[in-house]
Amino acid sequence: PPLTTQRHFKQATKHLLLNDVCPAIVSLHQGLVADPENFYCRLTHGVVMFKLGLMTQARTDFALAAEQHPREAFGLYNHALTLL
Repeated sequence: PPLTTQRHFKQATKHLLLNDVCPAIVSLHQGLVADPENFYCRLTHGVVMFKLGLMTQARTDFALAAEQHPREAFGLYNHALTLL
């Protein structure tokens, strides 16, 4: 059966814990293809992009997370950090 968005997020988390960044990004991307508004995939993708120094992509991810889920403080906070 196809993986759910939540399973893609869990796979990405496992990869990140092992410092396997590329497979984590692939899993997060697959999760976002399945559900572009998934907060955890979007936020985590933004965090990975931020850590890699890809500020434009991180800013985009955090802006989308904050826009789609305005009550989630993590999205607003991370978006604000990229605007400094």
